[in-house]
Amino acid sequence: ALKKYKKLTKVTIGSNVTKIGSRAFYGDKKLKSIVVKGKKITKTYKAAFKGINKTAKIKVPKSKLKKYSKIFKNKGQAKTVRIIK
Repeated sequence: ALKKYKKLTKVTIGSNVTKIGSRAFYGDKKLKSIVVKGKKITKTYKAAFKGINKTAKIKVPKSKLKKYSKIFKNKGQAKTVRIIK
């Protein structure tokens, strides 16, 4: 979707999104903030977050923190990327 979009620094994922595709944010080196509004995400494909900023934060709804932490785990992002509520 936004693969190698060099100026991207912040993204909000809407409430109706159910899946995040393979390499959706691949190579977006300046991407530091991802906000997930919805509670319907069931799958995130391989390398969706590969190449995003090493200090990035993925903010998710409080009630989905545990589930989304599992879904977003090992999708290419650096180990320093944090998933927060």
